[in-house]
Amino acid sequence: TTRTITTQARMNQGFFRKVVLSAYNQRCCVTGINVPTLLVAAHIKPWNVSDPKTERTNPCNGLALNTLHHAAFDEGIFTIDTDYRILISRMAKEKYSSDVFYDFFEKYEGKRITLPGKFLPSKEMIEYHNSKLLNF
Repeated sequence: TTRTITTQARMNQGFFRKVVLSAYNQRCCVTGINVPTLLVAAHIKPWNVSDPKTERTNPCNGLALNTLHHAAFDEGIFTIDTDYRILISRMAKEKYSSDVFYDFFEKYEGKRITLPGKFLPSKEMIEYHNSKLLNF
């Protein structure tokens, strides 16, 4: 059986995705994976608190991430600093001390993300994102 549901879609999200992924050459800026179905255009400053006119669809508010790293970025497991280096949460390192966690996250700590050819991530939006995090 099925049922009909109504959903809401973010206006211009397709544009944002296309421009961000293109700027990163269709690759995750952390891992380099280039599987299109696993890539997302992640907002640095969340959509719901971004200015609708200047930030929501601004490609400088985006990172090309794979779905795992997108979720981890949003959850504060890792972030980037304004020098575009990867930082891992101290709490996450204590809580998830395993070889798998190392392979997916800790081995990237201190490394720079792959930067896009254009639309560098906004340092102001990175600072906003990081101001909401603990344990870094």
